[in-house]
Amino acid sequence: AIRITPFFKWAFVLVALIPRNLFQAASLSADGPTNAIALLLTAFILHAVFGRDRSLRKWDVLLILILSVLLSLAKQFYLPLVGMVFLIPVDKFRGWRQKIIFCTIVIGAAVLSTGIWSMMIRDLYQLWKEANAPEQMSLVMARPWAFVVVAVRSLLVSWGSLAFSMIGV
Repeated sequence: AIRITPFFKWAFVLVALIPRNLFQAASLSADGPTNAIALLLTAFILHAVFGRDRSLRKWDVLLILILSVLLSLAKQFYLPLVGMVFLIPVDKFRGWRQKIIFCTIVIGAAVLSTGIWSMMIRDLYQLWKEANAPEQMSLVMARPWAFVVVAVRSLLVSWGSLAFSMIGV
C-alpha cells in the first residue's frame, strides 16, 4: 500500500504503525488483515484517481474488485469505504457508461457478498446477554436520526479513551 499510493506515503506508514494496528497485526484476529486490505484498497483507489496512468488497466480493475469484496466480507462496517470507487475520474475509463458499469459491479459485488455471507452465518451468531438484534434493527430503521444522535453522543463521550486505545499513551 505504501509503495502503490501516489502521495502521503508517510501517512500510510504512520497509520500502519499506530500501536493499535501493531497490536492487532500481532494478534490472532481478523483485524490485522482487515486493516491491511483497507489500506491496500485505499492505496489502489488513490493510485487510480491521482496516478499518471491515462486509463485503468485490467489488473487494477480486478484488484479493486477483489479487495472490495474481501474488505466487505471481513467487516461490514468497512463497506462504505468501497464507495471510494466513485472518486475515480471518468477519463480513466472509456466514458461515463464504463465508469457506471465498473462502480455498479464493484459495489454490487461487495454488497452481494456481504449479504450472502451474513445469511450463511446468521444462525452462528450469538447475541450478547439480553440483546435483541431484530428489535434493535427495527428501532434503527424506524428512527434513523435517533441512531445517529446516539452514535455521535457516544463518540463525544468516549473520544478520549478511543484516542488512547488507538494511538497510545
